[in-house]
Formats: sequence, C-alpha cells, structure tokens
Amino acid sequence: TMGDPGSLKDHKVQRGWGGASTAFLLTYLGHAFVHAGRKSFAATQSELEESWGFSNKFLGGLDTAFMVSYGFGLLLNGYLAERLDTVMHMGLAVAASSICLAAFGASASLGMPSDAYLWYFSLVTLWALLQSASIPCGVKIMSGWFNRSRGMVFGIWATNGVVGNLVGLAITSTFAAVTSEKTIQYTLTTPALLTAGIGILQIMFLREGPHSSSSSSS
Repeated sequence: TMGDPGSLKDHKVQRGWGGASTAFLLTYLGHAFVHAGRKSFAATQSELEESWGFSNKFLGGLDTAFMVSYGFGLLLNGYLAERLDTVMHMGLAVAASSICLAAFGASASLGMPSDAYLWYFSLVTLWALLQSASIPCGVKIMSGWFNRSRGMVFGIWATNGVVGNLVGLAITSTFAAVTSEKTIQYTLTTPALLTAGIGILQIMFLREGPHSSSSSSS
C-alpha cells in the first residue's frame, strides 16, 4: 500500500539512484539496439542473395513474415504489459530476441542450407514477436516516471529509432569493409550482443516509476 514503509523506501531509493534517468536510458537504448538489429538485417539482404543463395522472393517473404508478426506482437505485448511484470517482460523479451538474430546470422556456420525455410521463417517470426515488447513496455515504464512534460520527454525518447538505424548502418559499414565469409554473421551478431546486454541491464536496474499503475495500486 501507499502507506507501507517498505514501499515508500523503495520509491526513495529509486529516486536517489536517478530512477527516471535510468528508465529513460535503458528503455531508449533497448529500442535503439532493436532498431540497429533490424537495420543490420535489412542491409545484409544483398549479401544473403550473393553468399547464401537466398532468392529475392524468399527475402520478400521473410520481410512480410516479420512485419505481420511485429504488428501482431505489438497488440499482444500491449495486452501483456498491463498484466505482467513490465520490467521482466521487456527485459527478457529484448534479451531473447537477440538469440533469434544471432542464430540467424550463425545459420551458415551451423550448417543450415539456404532452403531451410522453416528454420529461417521461425527465427524471423519469433524475433519480431519478442522485440515488439520493447515499445508497449517501454512506453508504460516511461509513463510511470514522467508524469509532466511528457511531450518534450517522449519527443526526445522517440529518437531511439533514428539513433538505432544509424548504429545499424555503422555496424554494417564496418563489417562490409572487411571481406570475410562470415561478414553476415558478424553484422548480425554484433547488434544481437548489444541487444542482449541491454536486456540484461534492464532486468537488473530498471524499475517501474511511482506514477505507474502497478505502483499506484500497491
């Protein structure tokens, strides 16, 4: 309850540790790295055609599967964000999404042929579903910390996609300059590692704010 000393102490600790700043930074970086992974994946498509033998039709199918799954995931995760522990929900989903991206990048090393359609479609679909938790959960957590000046704060926060795309392009450009049979793997594994790291940090350090619905009902 609001009068519970433990609850009040927890809020003081969160504020003392810069809870709002931590929430902003970790949710911002989480979605930025999710975007970096998407941009890196999109940038490798010509290489997937040349090196892995993917057809343009197959790549189009993967893109369609991603978008449909991501759209459905936004609805599903928005529903779950109101009913589950938001921090754990987001942190675990973001971290787990990195496994899908890394597995896709390592497919050739794992001996997966280019016509292992079920493998690739399953990874892309699950990757989309998991990463779609970032936006609804992130917005809910941010709303719990910022009940004033939301327009300005969320305007800045919404640049995470642009920053993530730039990070993805930087990663792609870096490995494109290094000719290697594992260029695709490195290009996808790098943003996957960044995403996994931020997901773990979210679980460890992120908390819902004093203005969140769960805090108000405690």
